[in-house]
Amino acid sequence: MVASFKLDIIIIGAGLAGIAAALRLSQAGHHVRVLDEHDRGERGCTAAHLPPNATRILTDWGFRDQIQSLGHLIKNSRFYSMENGELIGSQRWREEVIREIGADYYFIHYHDLYAMLHDAAVKAGAIVQFDAGAVNVETYPPRVTLTNQNVLKADLVIGADGPRSITRRTLFGEERIKLEGHSLFTAVVPRKLVEDDALVGNSINPSLLEFPLWLGSSRHGEAMLMRDGTEIALNIFYPDSEIPIDAEDTWEGEPMQGWRPRSNDPVLQRLIELCPDMRRLKLYIREELEDWIDESSRLLLIGNAAHPVLPCWSQSCAINLEDAETLGVLLSHINDIDQLPVLIEGFQELRKPKYRFVQDKSWWQSVESMWLAPGPEQKARDEMLRKQQDDGDWDESMLQQQFDGLWAAFGYNAREAAENWWTTWGMLRERSKTTA
Repeated sequence: MVASFKLDIIIIGAGLAGIAAALRLSQAGHHVRVLDEHDRGERGCTAAHLPPNATRILTDWGFRDQIQSLGHLIKNSRFYSMENGELIGSQRWREEVIREIGADYYFIHYHDLYAMLHDAAVKAGAIVQFDAGAVNVETYPPRVTLTNQNVLKADLVIGADGPRSITRRTLFGEERIKLEGHSLFTAVVPRKLVEDDALVGNSINPSLLEFPLWLGSSRHGEAMLMRDGTEIALNIFYPDSEIPIDAEDTWEGEPMQGWRPRSNDPVLQRLIELCPDMRRLKLYIREELEDWIDESSRLLLIGNAAHPVLPCWSQSCAINLEDAETLGVLLSHINDIDQLPVLIEGFQELRKPKYRFVQDKSWWQSVESMWLAPGPEQKARDEMLRKQQDDGDWDESMLQQQFDGLWAAFGYNAREAAENWWTTWGMLRERSKTTA
């Protein structure tokens, strides 16, 4: 749907959330300019998870063929001990559940995902400017000052500039952050290199559509095939307390030198050794914001600027794509500038509860449950995984537990939720304005 009233929109930040929002808002007929302080470069150095709620969005946007050609389909997870390599269990995803959700789970190289969204946004009419950093944001009227002191005006400014967001600082001042206690190590290994190795040659087989994970105490590892099975992304979450103090944080720079994480499982350890290079990102916990909108309703935060999530887990990309889809649907209904506050408030009403749900439910099931220390909880988790492998199915209580968290996130339909909000609340609020 194309909006009857065209907004001039500035998006600060050309990361995933910003470029996806630029695509959807341009498709809705708005005039969109994206500013980013960095050069275009090669965005992303590892695999991106595309769970069903992300795949559904990208399919609706016309990217089905690219996902299937560049991504790798996953139907099964296998869980190993990071301590000794023992197979703990596996989880084959029930076909009827996947059919009910209506989309599949893929891995894709982040750069490939970013490139296809960027190119589509530009084709849809968005102007994307790299090496164009913002130094100030104001809202009366909405405008952005660039590093070269040029001032750009807009109807709406969207901050999509990540957790260190200048837009976020403008709204709420300096944020409080603290170290989470873990670091993420990432690397990409050519699969040919793995195939030729005597120890790990058969450990990752593309035809099995598997997602191997290694579980440990306060740590885990995962291997993800991508680019038609020709590359393997390796992610290791590792406690900072066991990392040398001088180990580099190299997420945005050159690969780290020297020390690498370790595993007592010889297969995982060999995969780590085969990595041509590796990067490290320290993980932080950032303060949750009460509001993502300023009082003028002309400045809005999305993506990691609004709700920072830890990288490289099942919902990291999906939650940003959902933001873009929700915003695109809502702003396709605008017919005059006075309607903007209602629609922006609607965005926050829809997205804040979803973000909180993902953090409270999905994060625990997909990450923290893999970090359990030896004890009753770890034993119960392992018994559940063994039961799923031995029985080849889930019992009803297990199925309910999964649906309460992770699978509920997978089944979320951002477009449907936004259209339902507009039909139920947006139109009602518009009618109440005209009769007041």
